[in-house]
Amino acid sequence: MTIARQDAWTHDEDLLLAEVVLRHIREGSTQLKAFEEVGKQLSRTSAACGFRWNSFVRKQYKSGIELAKKQRKEQAVNNPEVERDSVAAVENVMIEEKSPSMKIKNLLPFRKLYYI
Repeated sequence: MTIARQDAWTHDEDLLLAEVVLRHIREGSTQLKAFEEVGKQLSRTSAACGFRWNSFVRKQYKSGIELAKKQRKEQAVNNPEVERDSVAAVENVMIEEKSPSMKIKNLLPFRKLYYI
């Protein structure tokens, strides 16, 4: 079992946390995956990374977060195949999670599944 660090966060660790989280936002990944990645690099738990991000670092990078979200949207517009693939994957997972007896109505313009 690895021992998680309990010392104070350094400025370099905060920078690494911000860089990885912003990259994951740009790429359309989840923040949880970013916290797990940073946690492995810094020998900290993903929970500690998430707490640090939400309690301190995120507030310093509000404009960076908005820019990363904008870049993610532009990337989806410029490369619709990637978006279509990811939407299809999410829809398949959502369908598989529900029981087969439920009737599903897929409203394509909104790309959301509604269960009737």
